Amino acid sequence: SYKVSLNQLEGSLSNKVRDIGDILLAMIAHVEVSIDFPDHEVDEITYEEMKRDGSLIKKEIENLLSTSDRGKILRDGLNTIILGKPNVGKSSLLNAVLRENRAIVTNIPGTTRDIIEEFINIDGIPLKIVDTAGIRHTEDLVEKIGVDRAKDTVEKADLIIAVFDASIELSDEDYSIIELIKDKKTIALLNKTDLDSLYDEDDLKKLLNGSQVIPSSITTGIGVDILESSIKDMFYSGEIEIDSDIIINNMRHKNQLELALENINSALKDIEALVPLDCIEVDLRNCWENLGEITGDSVSEDIIDKIFAEFCLGK
Repeated sequence: SYKVSLNQLEGSLSNKVRDIGDILLAMIAHVEVSIDFPDHEVDEITYEEMKRDGSLIKKEIENLLSTSDRGKILRDGLNTIILGKPNVGKSSLLNAVLRENRAIVTNIPGTTRDIIEEFINIDGIPLKIVDTAGIRHTEDLVEKIGVDRAKDTVEKADLIIAVFDASIELSDEDYSIIELIKDKKTIALLNKTDLDSLYDEDDLKKLLNGSQVIPSSITTGIGVDILESSIKDMFYSGEIEIDSDIIINNMRHKNQLELALENINSALKDIEALVPLDCIEVDLRNCWENLGEITGDSVSEDIIDKIFAEFCLGK
């Protein structure tokens, strides 16, 4: 299930953070020994070694933080926008995907005047489906607000499902939509292909810079299954860039990683300036504390164990 998948991803995150923590812990242990046991027969850690390990830690933390947007998608749903001019079948598509009548379906253009949001799950992929007001020039103030909001949602979309009516010629409104989405992740539905079509999928594909075009008849259910399969293919192939074995889907974890990054950056700055080890150790310990907030590990106990295990002190 979706919840189980998130729990597995959180477990993978903890394991990855512990791997980073192991490198950091070895650094701290070496620094502690160099400070507290200067006469002990062990090579002191060099600034070059600290720079090497600190840079690796920094890179790994940055890699984890780069997944936070993907984590937001898995937490909040793939932001999927249904877009098109009025009366092309957008609300019918929403109802077909939901398997229920959620949006008002009439033959009156402009019926959907605002944004309708629904959450669905396609074989483990969470989607936030947004049915927008039909995009057209209108003097109706309420409808105009809905159209403006629809245009704004395009900028925030992870995926756009653009619906076109094959039974009538492409209009200026259609061309405006094409211009709006041609550089976005898009799947186009060429609806009403059960009627006499005035243009085909190849024509539309060229206008959309090669985006996939699916012939469909939403009222009879043709094309809906292909659409769902296409969304899955884009998700799992990485075309929609959110597939990852390890993601950050928890804001608290993200905040701790950002703090850890600040502390390791501060330590690296001090290492570069050849600042005394006891000052560098403060930033390293703070970084470890940040990581420990994610894994639940304790800095004092782990450092003591590491020092005794590696350097055989006190034996």
